[in-house]
Formats: sequence, C-alpha cells, structure tokens
Amino acid sequence: MNQHLKQFVHRYSGVVGFGLRLYNFVNCKNRLRAKGTKLSYSIAFLQGLKINSRGTDNKIIFDDFVRIKNCTINIYGSHNTIHIDNRAILDGVQLWIEDNGNEIQIGEGTEIYGPSQLAAIEGTKIKIGKACLFSRELHIRTGDSHSVLDMDGKRVNPSEDVEIDDHVWIGMRVTCLKGVCVAADSVVAATTTLCKKYDEKNAVICGVPGRVVRTGVGWCHDRVAIEE
Repeated sequence: MNQHLKQFVHRYSGVVGFGLRLYNFVNCKNRLRAKGTKLSYSIAFLQGLKINSRGTDNKIIFDDFVRIKNCTINIYGSHNTIHIDNRAILDGVQLWIEDNGNEIQIGEGTEIYGPSQLAAIEGTKIKIGKACLFSRELHIRTGDSHSVLDMDGKRVNPSEDVEIDDHVWIGMRVTCLKGVCVAADSVVAATTTLCKKYDEKNAVICGVPGRVVRTGVGWCHDRVAIEE
C-alpha cells in the first residue's frame, strides 16, 4: 500500500472501516455468523470467508489491513482464540480448532497461501511471527488427532505447541508436526517434514526428517541478481 493511500485510510478510517464492514457483510461469498463465536475487525478485506463453529466464548480477531480470501475457519470447542495481526494475508487457508482453550496467532505482514491447513487441538497454540512467507499445500498441526497407547492403555502422544519465529520462509508441501519451533530468518525447503526444535537462526532446513543443512543465510521477497 503506497504512502498516500495509507494516509487517506488513516484519515478516514471510520468511513473506510464502515464501508468494508458493509461490503464484507453483504458479500454472498462470506459466511461470517457462527453461534458461540465473536468476529472482530475494522479495516479488513474478507472475500470467501466461511466460519463454522460449535461451542461458546470463541473469538476471531482481524487487525487492520488484513486480507482474507477463500478461507475456512472451523472451531469445535469453547474459549478458543484466532488472532490475525496487521497486514497479514491468508489465501486458500483452512484454520481448524478442536477442543477448548486453543489459540492460533499469525503475525504482522505474514503471508500464507493455500490450499494449506493450520490445526490446533487440546488446548495448544500455533504462533507464527511477523513477516513470514508460507507457500502452498502446508500442514501445521499441534497434535496427532488420535491416541497412541502403551501396553497398559496409557496415552503417550500429548499435543504440543508450534512456534514459527519472525521472517521465516517455508516452501511448498511442508509438514510441520507438534512441538516444532523454527528460529527467525530461516528457510524451510519444499517437502520438508519439521519434527523438532530448530533453534539456530538464519538456517536452511530440509529433508525428511528436517535437518539444518546450512547456516549464516538470509532471504528476501525480491529476486536479487546473482553476481558473476
């Protein structure tokens, strides 16, 4: 968004917010009302958003200049929160929550493209930092969905939080399993399976299972010319 447009939007934020809320509400591609879930937003563009919910005291919060296109939010439980920070973009993404007390946070300026799914269950959290770029066909999960039992019938596969730090680039068809942490400024190669904590910043992670194959790198959106 250019500077002049930003100034206009901030100066007339009330009018712009009202217009967008009206557009989002009357847009036949949106289904924004869901029992037991409160949707809060001001200056956000929603197109093709469908919310399905069963439970109570659930919250969905979109901050300013969030863009949501062709996404589905499923919440089956109570006291859950989804918070999408300023200028984040979600296109073709499914957010899935089951059970109570879960949280999905997506940081400022982060872009996620689909078809992709983020799923939090059993009171866990998915936290994604600022300025991340996620490609297509990703799966991020905090649990296994079903139970693994030892020979005494005791469950041995608890769900765990997932945290992706600021400015992480994730390639297409990556799977991110429970308990994963990825440090800031890292790159995750296409088709990688993330399955542990990757604490080193500025790293390249690839493979099945994922491992650090290079350090001391960074990345940016632009294609920088290669010097000969």
